[in-house]
Amino acid sequence: MDAAASINFYEPRPVKAREAALQGLSEAPAQHPPTVRLHAQSARAAAADSDAEDFTAAFHAADNACRALPPRPARRFGLHTAPLADYALTPYPATS
Repeated sequence: MDAAASINFYEPRPVKAREAALQGLSEAPAQHPPTVRLHAQSARAAAADSDAEDFTAAFHAADNACRALPPRPARRFGLHTAPLADYALTPYPATS
């Protein structure tokens, strides 16, 4: 759903982007880097839809989710996934 949110964001279909991010959040584990990315996706979709209140709420949720990540990052296919969360907190708001 992270990829679907990006595709819809750049189309531009911000409502569909936010829907994809929220659908992903309904399935993502709370303390996992993709949760951070999905909140950040929701934030930039809200900004693209001129919804400052939802942008702020979603960006704070992304930041809080990032702070809640365990000290030992999860590994996926032998790679650390924490950089994915850190990355989402910089360029996603910048594209907002």
